[in-house]
Amino acid sequence: PIFLMILKPFFNLEFAQNLTPENLFTSAEIYKHLFLLKVPYLIFDFLAAIFLIKLFNLEKEKRTAFILWIFNPVSLYSAYMIGQFDIIPTFFIVLALYYAGKNHTLSLLSLGIGGALKVFPLLLVPFAAIILGKTVSKRIQLFILGVLPFMAISAPFAISQAFRSVALFSAQSQKLLFAGINVSGADVIYLFVVFYFFLILFAVKFSGEEKSLWKFFLAVFLLFYSVTNYHPQWFSWVTPLLILLVIYNRSYLIYVAIILISFLGVTLLFEPSLSIEFKNISPAPIVSIFFAHLIGANPVAFLPLSE
Repeated sequence: PIFLMILKPFFNLEFAQNLTPENLFTSAEIYKHLFLLKVPYLIFDFLAAIFLIKLFNLEKEKRTAFILWIFNPVSLYSAYMIGQFDIIPTFFIVLALYYAGKNHTLSLLSLGIGGALKVFPLLLVPFAAIILGKTVSKRIQLFILGVLPFMAISAPFAISQAFRSVALFSAQSQKLLFAGINVSGADVIYLFVVFYFFLILFAVKFSGEEKSLWKFFLAVFLLFYSVTNYHPQWFSWVTPLLILLVIYNRSYLIYVAIILISFLGVTLLFEPSLSIEFKNISPAPIVSIFFAHLIGANPVAFLPLSE
């Protein structure tokens, strides 16, 4: 709402009434409005880049991290191609890592704010509380700080059945429980819960080691992707962590490349609303549109007519 209020003077929604198949590609207004709607993503994108490079000491590492982040295909796809806002809570994950060695309170609050926007950063709160807190009381305090923003924002809507079914207990948020082992007719051992619990126990050994926090964040997300039929845009969450991995240890580059190729496969094979179905791919329209833009003509005129 804040961004919409700021950008409202630049919007002219009346242009949509004059859109036709003939001027859809040539109307400057549609591109202007698409850009304006994604300006908030662009701001958080650059903010994430700024705080990401602050996690490195060497200038060469900073430059590499900046380039990898700005041009990473995952963010370009999720934020700017399909307009998903995962880039914003991802920024708060990077911010939490930045403050991990400086201010533990701000680190947990950053995760909490990200969790208030989209619940996945809340999966990281127990690890941040355990690693950054050296005593049981401090860990409890940090954990409460991590979930406080989510609770504060959710509380006014908690009585709404629609909010509980769509936001709190939506089908998407329960996907991490899909993978399980049936032990009886009604009992299931959920793989994510089991391995997540063991990761928490393992994190206790690293209490006070702030520099290891990002590794546990990475482990949680890789576990999540391993047992979940995830949406392609959710892969934005792990992108800054993969950048940390390949810069700190180049030997993992081949594994990250394999992960990105797998992401491409997930994207192409996902539902048609977020990608393309292989059975519907035809090179003719794509080539026609590209050729029309190349010569400055109306792309619609070059599209093959359907029979």
